[in-house]
Amino acid sequence: MKDVTKNAIFKRLNGDFEYYARYQRIKQISSRVRVSEYLITTACNIRCKGCWFFEYDFDKRTKDLSKKDEIKKFLISRGIEVSILV
Repeated sequence: MKDVTKNAIFKRLNGDFEYYARYQRIKQISSRVRVSEYLITTACNIRCKGCWFFEYDFDKRTKDLSKKDEIKKFLISRGIEVSILV
């Protein structure tokens, strides 16, 4: 990181070294975070224009995961450690 940028961030944090150190740790960890999206149901009956899920027939090639244990096993098998299901 350039000194100018580092100084600008440190200044925005009002010179709080502890907060800046936390920021640096989070920044370092976040570079290793993988983001992925899983649709766990084919129940959507809306066919929005341009929806890739239906456009490429994923609804015909996938099965619903409706039980909590199935979903957990699925995510773990793909190396997903943290997930948010809505």
